[in-house]
Amino acid sequence: MPAYLDVPTGMVRTVLGDIPPGELGITLAHEHLLLTRYRWRREAGLPLPGVGDDPRSRAPISLETSAWVRRYGKHIDEPNLTDEAVAIREAARFAALGGRTLVDATNVDLTRDPPALVRIARATGLNIVMGAGHYLGSYHPLDMDTRSEDHLVDEIRRDITRGADGSQIRSGIIGEIGVEHPMTGNERKSLRAAGRAQRLTNTPLLGHPARHPQSPFNVVDIVREAGGDLSRTV
Repeated sequence: MPAYLDVPTGMVRTVLGDIPPGELGITLAHEHLLLTRYRWRREAGLPLPGVGDDPRSRAPISLETSAWVRRYGKHIDEPNLTDEAVAIREAARFAALGGRTLVDATNVDLTRDPPALVRIARATGLNIVMGAGHYLGSYHPLDMDTRSEDHLVDEIRRDITRGADGSQIRSGIIGEIGVEHPMTGNERKSLRAAGRAQRLTNTPLLGHPARHPQSPFNVVDIVREAGGDLSRTV
């Protein structure tokens, strides 16, 4: 089992190791190289949230429905990002134009793939920073009600200091941490855990507030109450 490796002050943790900020260069701060939505429901063979609740979720995408699909992202045909070769090609284009670093905000609920991120980093020469924590409530693990805040803190800390998903590949950012409006109890628990883990690991936190204008302020309040560092929260 790999040892815990705290993030040194003034360093950035990538999937290939820690680097100084001076090596970041041009950075894309919120991307998804590979992603599969509703991981836990898919693995359990359960219906996907939203698909079928509204007739537009199954109707052919057209001018009349495209705005709804873009906003809610719940169409049955909405593509997931599962082709590693395509991800490498797209990331290589960024690198060819002078890009140096990419923050992949795909967390465990969005089917994070640490070994694939390592392969993409090596194939493109990019610094890739991997996410940790949990997304929106509808994406949470099916047993999220039974997971304590302390348990979630430990999950995040493990991903950052030991390695994610049983690997020795370490996350370098907490996020993206998703919430709806109004926020569910589990989303609040997840966000508080993220704030606490941030304090313990010296790691930036990336939030995903809802579209409601009050939501970002709620996120800030909860992160602050949990002891997070707002100067390192996006």
